[in-house]
Amino acid sequence: MKDVNLICFITSLSIAVLCSMLLPILPILTRKSFLFGVKIPLEEQDHPEAKRLKKRYVTVCLLGGAIIIALITIQYGTIPDISLIAAMYFPLLFVVIQAVAFIPNWKRATKLKEPLAWQVSSSSYAETKSSHSRGDLSEIPWRWYVLSFIVILASIVIALIRYPGLPDRIPTHFDVNMQPDAWSDKSALR
Repeated sequence: MKDVNLICFITSLSIAVLCSMLLPILPILTRKSFLFGVKIPLEEQDHPEAKRLKKRYVTVCLLGGAIIIALITIQYGTIPDISLIAAMYFPLLFVVIQAVAFIPNWKRATKLKEPLAWQVSSSSYAETKSSHSRGDLSEIPWRWYVLSFIVILASIVIALIRYPGLPDRIPTHFDVNMQPDAWSDKSALR
């Protein structure tokens, strides 16, 4: 069980480090014409207020990531037996960090746009073959529908073929130590 706990700890820590590195650079990787969801002119990306908002975002993301990494390490050092549960739920804290970092900056960027007269044309899109049919499912080639149907049908057939080979009682719930603690009988398809 110690090996499983160590693997869960390493996995959780790796995810936390990766998220801690990616979260602060998300605004750089996404569209440059948006400042936290607010469309602004490209030349205004270097405006002091825009830079201040970006710096605040990076600071909150890095601080939040460091706190999560510390929590993961403390959890493993004090209660290693819950490492599996921690590996599943600690990464969800990054959703909270993203919200805490993004939403206040989005509100500030929205308030900044009007007094600084950041105006951008309202419509622009790339002219591609798919841009005209976006949202129109009738334009999707029939082979995609056929392929999807074949995959669904194959899944059903494989499940029906494999069903008789299942044991009469199937574990349906596992405890913290990954031991089954609830079972169900096979249904009427016996």
